Amino acid sequence: MTEMERKSGWGCTTKFSFSNNFTNQPGFNDNEKHEKHKKGYVFDVTYPACPGATRWQIPNQVRNDAAAARWFVQLPGSLTILIRAFVAKIRMVVNHQAVHPPAANQGSNFLHSEKMNSNWLKILIFAEQLILIQYMNNLVIIPTYNEKENVEEMIRTVFALQTPFQILIIEDGSPDGTAGIVKRLQFEYPERLHMIERKGKLGLGTAYLTGFNWALEKGYDFIFEMDCDFSHPPKDLENLYRACTAGGADMAIGSRYISGINVINWPLGRVLMSYFASVYVRLVTGMKIMDTTAGFKCYARRVLETIDLDDIRLKGYGFQIEMKFTAWKHGFKLVEVPIIFTERQEGTSKMSGGIFNEALWGILKMKIRSWFKKYPAYSSQGRG
Repeated sequence: MTEMERKSGWGCTTKFSFSNNFTNQPGFNDNEKHEKHKKGYVFDVTYPACPGATRWQIPNQVRNDAAAARWFVQLPGSLTILIRAFVAKIRMVVNHQAVHPPAANQGSNFLHSEKMNSNWLKILIFAEQLILIQYMNNLVIIPTYNEKENVEEMIRTVFALQTPFQILIIEDGSPDGTAGIVKRLQFEYPERLHMIERKGKLGLGTAYLTGFNWALEKGYDFIFEMDCDFSHPPKDLENLYRACTAGGADMAIGSRYISGINVINWPLGRVLMSYFASVYVRLVTGMKIMDTTAGFKCYARRVLETIDLDDIRLKGYGFQIEMKFTAWKHGFKLVEVPIIFTERQEGTSKMSGGIFNEALWGILKMKIRSWFKKYPAYSSQGRG
C-alpha cells in the first residue's frame, strides 16, 4: 500500500492510501465492494488519531499504473480551481460531522449514512481524484545548492500558475539552510512539494538524473528542468507544457536564441561565449537547435523512458547538450520555445571555467562515441 498525506481543514493529516484492499469499507458487503473496485469508486473512510481527519482509499491503478492515469483528460486550470473550491466545501461538511456527529435521536452518524456513502462521498472522491491526477501529471525538477534567497519565492510562484505542477527539489546539502526552508513549505504543500536530499554537491547532471528516475518511478507524464534563480521565467513552464501537449513536441526547450538573443544582465563576453558554444555544438553534432546549452526544458515521459539514463556521461552543463543530442538521435521531435533569460538577482552563479571546458571536450567525445552506438526509436512497450 502506498500512502500520501495532506492537511485537512482542521489542521490534521489526511492520509490518501493507494491500494486495492477494500476490506474495511463501511456500508458495503463483499459483492458491492468488488463492484465498486471494478468501477474505480472509492469509499473507504476511517478515523486516524487526529479528530476530524479522514482517510480515503484510491484505486491503486490510478496512482501506480502510468498508462491508466493517462486516460484522465487534462482539465483547464480554471476548472481545477472550481473543483478544488467544491472539494474544500464538502470536506468542511465531512470534517464537521466527524467532530460533531449527530445525536442518537437524529439517526446514524452522517459519515456512515447511506446518502453520504452513495452520493456525497462518491462526488467528493471523484473530484479529489481528478485534482490528484492533475498534480501527478507534471513534475518540475529544481536542483538547489545555497538557494535560500530564491527557493521559497520560486516554489510559491510555480504553485500560483494556472497549470498545476508538482515540484521535486534535489538538494545537495546546502550549508545556508535551503533544505530547512523546503521542509517548512512541505507542511503547506504536502501533495505537491517533494525533496530528495543528497550529501554534498554532486553536480547538475546527477541531480537531474536522480530526479528523472524518481519521476519515472512515480508515473509523471511531463518532466521539467528549471533553475531556482529565476533566470528561467516560471510562467514559461506553461508554454513548454503546451508545446508538448497541444504542439506535439517530445521535448520543448526554453530557448534564448530562437528569436534573436534574449538575455538580460549578462556581460557581453558571457553572451558571446554562450552563443558561440551553441554554434560549436551545432557544427559538431549536426543538430539544428539554436540554444543547445539551454537548461529549461520539458520532456514527455516517453523520451526519458527511451534514453538509457545510465549511459549519460556528461555531468555538468554538458549534460544538457548530451540529453538533447541523445533524444534527437532517437528520433524525437525537439521544439524551441522563445524565452527571455535573466541573470540571477540573488545568490551566487554556479558557472565556472571547469564546467565550460567539460562541455567543450565532452561534446567531441560524445560525437565520436555516437558513431558506435545504436539509437532505437521509442517503443510504447518500453518502461511504463
